[in-house]
Amino acid sequence: MPIVGLNVMSVITLAVDTAMWGRLVDAGNTLTALGFATQLLFLLTVPILSLTVGTVAFVARAWGARQPERDDHVRQQRMQLTCIVSAIVAVLGNAGA
Repeated sequence: MPIVGLNVMSVITLAVDTAMWGRLVDAGNTLTALGFATQLLFLLTVPILSLTVGTVAFVARAWGARQPERDDHVRQQRMQLTCIVSAIVAVLGNAGA
């Protein structure tokens, strides 16, 4: 459910952005730029989302097998990897800006 909620909030954010930027004088160019920016943001978000989905699967397996030590290990690895991937995405995003 948290992943579904995240996706719903992403769609709502895009709808609100479109409504706000679509009211500007030069709405055509603005909405075109918003579309490109949204695609770039999505590409930068995909690595983090893939880590989230993978972690949910591994934690669910460990939880179902009643292996709390494996559950803790998976979550610790996810936090470390998320920090590394987030740093890479931040550098790429700032360089691209």
